[in-house]
Amino acid sequence: MVPGSTEQTTLGTISTGTWEATDIAVLHGGTGASTSGGAQTNLGLAIGTNVQAWDAVLDDLAALSPVATDQFIVGTGAGTYAHVNMIGSGLTLSGGNFYWAWLNIEALSEAPTENSVMFYKGVSGGVEWNAGATARTSLGLAIGTDVLAQQTIGIADNNLVEMDDADAADNDYAKFTVNGLEGRSYAELLSDISVESGAEVNEIEGDGTNGRVLRSILLQIYDGTNANTVKAATGIIWNGDSIGLTDNISKGATTGDFTLSADGSTLTIEASGLTGNCIAVLGADNSYNSSNSTIETIQYDMVSNDIRLIFYTDNAGNVLDLTAALSGVEIITVYILYLTSS
Repeated sequence: MVPGSTEQTTLGTISTGTWEATDIAVLHGGTGASTSGGAQTNLGLAIGTNVQAWDAVLDDLAALSPVATDQFIVGTGAGTYAHVNMIGSGLTLSGGNFYWAWLNIEALSEAPTENSVMFYKGVSGGVEWNAGATARTSLGLAIGTDVLAQQTIGIADNNLVEMDDADAADNDYAKFTVNGLEGRSYAELLSDISVESGAEVNEIEGDGTNGRVLRSILLQIYDGTNANTVKAATGIIWNGDSIGLTDNISKGATTGDFTLSADGSTLTIEASGLTGNCIAVLGADNSYNSSNSTIETIQYDMVSNDIRLIFYTDNAGNVLDLTAALSGVEIITVYILYLTSS
């Protein structure tokens, strides 16, 4: 048909002629393209972008129909699949990997219990459920053997002690606090025990004063060369003083570092022969007596920093005259323990 005319013109048939036209827009019911790929894109049906490409496996999966709850899909062979129950006994996963490639699950046929954990036993042993205590032992975390058992934090008996010091340093001394341990420097330690730096600490139990010195000597008493005299000497046992042999110590007189009473029963070691000031005599024991006289007891005390010894023949108060008791090579020895101020 010619435009503007009612006459029809025969141009030919499709089979004998050439059909030519432009692409029909999507708006007018076309695809807006002259190729299949272009048509797919224009229609929003690009395979792999807008729609899933066909695959035979998808057809296999689409053919599956679950018959119960708690099922999942597993491959049963090349291109075949089936539903398997997730819950129940006898569930076996063989020859596959579970999450991590190196964790091969051979068998999982044990039912779990409350608070149990899954434990890998190796390829041949599979996987089993372990109670907490068993799992800890299997993992080398047995409480009380591999790891410390939970304990109360504190400083009481059987408590677990924590550090309570943000600036504890190497070579610090440890000091308990109500919350645990804190580090104390040397200066802090001296302050804690009320000792000045550089001071000599030699405290004797029961005295409580710094600088006290415990001493011990052995006193030896012999017959003097002159009549009615004795001779004496001391030897060091512990921190004591050695006084050389002093002869002819007469009654009622001081000879060298020794004084003998008028009745001969009391021998005094003068402060002049002692290091430090004697502040207490702690003991005196007659260790040896070769004289013919009996020494029942020795009374000891400190008088004006001197060590005084009184010899008794009995418990009735009868004293022994040392000048009369000793003759020839006879000897009386006495161990003396005493305390000095320095």
